[in-house]
Amino acid sequence: MAFTAADVKTLREMTSVGMMDCKKALVECDGDMDKAVEWLREKGLAKAAKKAGRIAAEGMSYALTENGVGVVVEVNCETDFCAKSDLFVAFVKDIAKVIAEQDPADVDALMNCKYVGSDLTVSETMPEKVMSIGENLQIRRFVRFSENTSVGYVHAGGKIGVLVNLAVDGGIDATEIAKDVAMQIAALNPRFWDKSQVSQDVLDEENVFVGVRLGRERLIRGSYAMCDAPQGIVQTTAPESVSNYDASIVPETLRQSGEAGKVQIQYGTGVKEVDAQSADALIPDVPVISHEVGQYVFYPDFSEIPHYTGPLKPRNIEAMRENLERAGLYGEHEAFFRQTGHLAVDCYKREIETLLRSREVSGFQLLDLQDYTGQGTALVGVLNAMMENKGLISAEEWREFCAGTVVLGEFASFTGVMGEDIRFDVQISECDPEKQHTCIRCTLMDGERELYACDVTPGARQGRLTDAVSVTFPAECYREAMQERITGLTVVLTLADGTRNHYPIWLIPPIDIRITREGIEKDGRMVTFVSAEEKADGAAIVVPSAEGQLPAEYCTDFWCYPMFRSISESMGKPVPVGTMGLSIDTASPLLKRFAQEDYTTPAWYAILQTAHVQRLPADIHPAVQMIDNTERCARLGILYQQDGVWHLTARLWEKPNDPTVRALAWSLWEALK
Repeated sequence: MAFTAADVKTLREMTSVGMMDCKKALVECDGDMDKAVEWLREKGLAKAAKKAGRIAAEGMSYALTENGVGVVVEVNCETDFCAKSDLFVAFVKDIAKVIAEQDPADVDALMNCKYVGSDLTVSETMPEKVMSIGENLQIRRFVRFSENTSVGYVHAGGKIGVLVNLAVDGGIDATEIAKDVAMQIAALNPRFWDKSQVSQDVLDEENVFVGVRLGRERLIRGSYAMCDAPQGIVQTTAPESVSNYDASIVPETLRQSGEAGKVQIQYGTGVKEVDAQSADALIPDVPVISHEVGQYVFYPDFSEIPHYTGPLKPRNIEAMRENLERAGLYGEHEAFFRQTGHLAVDCYKREIETLLRSREVSGFQLLDLQDYTGQGTALVGVLNAMMENKGLISAEEWREFCAGTVVLGEFASFTGVMGEDIRFDVQISECDPEKQHTCIRCTLMDGERELYACDVTPGARQGRLTDAVSVTFPAECYREAMQERITGLTVVLTLADGTRNHYPIWLIPPIDIRITREGIEKDGRMVTFVSAEEKADGAAIVVPSAEGQLPAEYCTDFWCYPMFRSISESMGKPVPVGTMGLSIDTASPLLKRFAQEDYTTPAWYAILQTAHVQRLPADIHPAVQMIDNTERCARLGILYQQDGVWHLTARLWEKPNDPTVRALAWSLWEALK
């Protein structure tokens, strides 16, 4: 029987076999189309048998969700070229559809299922596919879910396939959450879903502990989000450089932390419910690494906007600028950037040095050296998102406290009283076991002028740390540098190899002054505290009510205010305060005896403990204000003049004997008496 080229084309379309094989089949069967199809099928079985022993290590994964059923399947072929072909991709999708519709128990059961649009089984169809595709094919594995919410994700054209199945209560649409989880799995290839799935043989292989706490109160990091309270020492205690985490890691006694049960924690950009253990019983017997250290927020630097010259645009930073313009605060952004930067860098130094002073800590993971433009934009870096230095600290200064060798000064407080000796301890954190140090040079500086210097021998080395050695600078050495105001000096520590570190300190003159709820009294003259403008006459300061106002926090914000505000609200927990430190008008006559720096320093800590921030109109320019985040963009006053009357939100009478509180009271009294 004769046949035409059109018959060859028809047979090819029916079988997906190559043109030459179709022509040969028609020749062998005298142009009989049905016999040619059967001939090709039989030939395909033979070819499939020959190819069955060949290695099929390439292929693709495919995820399908249809009619409430989720399927992910892996099918292998021999070459990457074949894995990208239309015939192979279509075959894999057909197999996924068979699994979804017929619910086979395993691969063997799948082979007996009917193939899509055919009376043949998958097993009977495979030889034809081997012949048409031209390579050995193997269905390796699959997973099918018919309940809950299934979402699939295929990465890199099928190199990775993920199917996430979430149980959801309350009719919540979990599609986006499931997609995020699937993408996270594709990116990180986690071995387990949660701790409960980790087998003992895997735990036995673990050689480090990485975390942020070992129990609710056993913290090994200096800062946390409000939703993960309690917060860390950098956020909640006075500035110092003596603390460490050794007692948190190896406590003298273990105490009960409450009954076991479910608790909510912040997890990524959302919330996770976990099992709480009934006792803080974990004492690691492996090296401890502090996880995601830092996360202290800087103000945006709008001068980096022109640096975005490619396809990526800084819409997030532009949105912050627009917020500030609407709020009437944009004109101060350069000062705010520098002032918040001083505080954030100081927080990083305190955080890292606390870890270095901890003998039980073996290392830390910093989050991050540069800004992170995701999760609502976290401006937490000393470098911007393009890895450019923001100009707030040099690389050399950063390595003073973040390096393999760090000389550490231990100050119980960075403020002291004039006329008293300056006392502190020194020790060395040295990561090189072969490196030895024989001398620490301790110098007291007034700007560029050296006031005093002495050499001390480091204490005995125990592991990474030397024992602390005490140092005293006698009061006589700095007497000539003293002024009738708070005076800032610097302690510089230097090793023989040039390694150095420095610590600013503030000395407060002893002041004969009396502070009560009624006011500030000195030399028989009183500046009174009143509660409202109508009561302010003569030498008076209005102290507004703190009701409904934010507290005046010393530490800068954590990671990203919009993100953690949302998380706290969803968890029913306190919303973060979200402020970023002080902006100070050092030219104000009310601060003549007090402020030298226009940013947050330890001299303000005790004062802020008594204060709140008062929301003000943008056209009021306070002598002391708290810098707000760029979402809320509020003018937040602490010391300001409104309607010709001075206002102070700090209740100084709550800490009347603190030297820094007395120094501020003296400065206010001098200006207003």
